[in-house]
Formats: sequence, C-alpha cells, structure tokens
Amino acid sequence: KSVDQLKYVCAHLDSCKGFNSNGWLKSSVDTQVESPGGTLYVKQVVPSANSRHSVVKTENAGFFQPFLSEYKRMLKEFKIYIYHTSIGSKVLSVKDYKYGVEDLFIKLLSRSPFVVSDSNMADLYFLPLRCTAYRKSIKDLQEGIIKAQLTAKEMIKEISIQYPFWNSSLGRNHFYICAHDMGTELLTGISEWNHVIGLVNTASLQSNHFIPHKDVSIPNHPGRGTVSWQEIGKNEMLAFSERSQLVFFAGNSERLVRRDSAE
Repeated sequence: KSVDQLKYVCAHLDSCKGFNSNGWLKSSVDTQVESPGGTLYVKQVVPSANSRHSVVKTENAGFFQPFLSEYKRMLKEFKIYIYHTSIGSKVLSVKDYKYGVEDLFIKLLSRSPFVVSDSNMADLYFLPLRCTAYRKSIKDLQEGIIKAQLTAKEMIKEISIQYPFWNSSLGRNHFYICAHDMGTELLTGISEWNHVIGLVNTASLQSNHFIPHKDVSIPNHPGRGTVSWQEIGKNEMLAFSERSQLVFFAGNSERLVRRDSAE
C-alpha cells in the first residue's frame, strides 16, 4: 500500500492513531521510540464540516489528498495476466453455491477489461488455482487440503520455469483466490507464500498465514436467487447508488461484529 492509501484508511478508522511505511496501522504511537527501517506517520485530525471525512495530517507528508485520480487511472491502465496451465484443470468445479465465489471470480476476471494476452504488459499475475475443487475431489478433509496444497506447489513450480515474473518478484506481483476455509494455508510449503496476495474468506488475525495489509477478505458464498453464482455477471453491474446490499454478514447472528454492523 502507498502512503496515500494508508492515510486514507487511517483517516476513516477512529482506532487508527498512525501508521508506518512498512504498511502497519497503529492503535497507539510512541514518537520517542525509534522505528527501525521505516518511517512513522502520526495521525492529527484537522476539524472539518463532515467529521466522517476528517483530513489526516502527518508529521511527514502534509495533508491527505483524495486518490480518486489514481483510481480513475487504474481503471484505464491497470492490467492483469492470467497464467495458462493444465495443472489441476482436470478436476471438476463444485457446482454448488457454497464457496462459489471462487469460480465466480475466475469467470468474471477472465472476461474483464483488465485482462491482457501479453504477459509483459501486466501489472499483476493471477494464479488460476481452484482450491475448493481440489479439496472436494477427495472425500477426506485433510487429504483434500493436502491435494490442494500440492497442486498449488506444482502450478507455481511450472509458471516459475515457463515465465520470468515469479522469480523476478518472488511472487510479490501475483495473486490467487481461495474461498475455502483453508484460505492462505493453501500455499503452505511454498517459501514465498508471504509475498503472494491472497483473496480469502478466512481473514483472521489468528492465522499464521494471513497478512492484513497484503491479503484481501472476501465472502465465500455468492448467495442464492438474484445474487447466486449463476446470476451474478449476466448483466451489467448496478451503479453504486442503486445497490441495496452493501455489507457481507457471516457467522452467528448473535456475534458482536454482525450485530453492530447491522445497527
């Protein structure tokens, strides 16, 4: 994440008191303690008419500027290359809404304007792993997870030989999706696992493999009816102003996060 992006996130989190140039948000800061190998930015709230969008001023970077122009440029220039590989391709997809976000994402990405056929033009590289399909191809849970991990390892080995991009970045400009509960555990046994961006539903700080300023939290199930994996993507996406479902809820309805989000 860039400094401007971290400023934006910190500005919208009351609990954030600052961040460092390594990408870590801080719930408290101590300007008297040196931060080795990084720069510390301290949040200073500047009064504004709308407190929800208070400007953040830091010791090092002045006032925050909205990165809407960066976002618009990203829509025009950002490119993704999807690796072509036969590894794991014979495993059938699971035709079920459960963990269906995985197949849905790959389907929508493949016809996205971000995708390019020239790998040298890409900013990010997508590993077409289907961890749920690999896991479900074997009845036993643990054996299925091991199969998924071995398939991931085999695929990465192949693309690192056939393409130069993995070795040149050690996986830092690569990403994958895994809607199954194994999440980032999919890359267990791969030395560069902590460099690769994971789109996972198991966004837990208790996980030894999930890194919050790199990995991305996703819902694991698309839902049913008009939000089912069969229906999503058939038509043009709704404008933001016309969307009625803006929050993904998961877990027990009595849990504090779900209750507070609903309120």
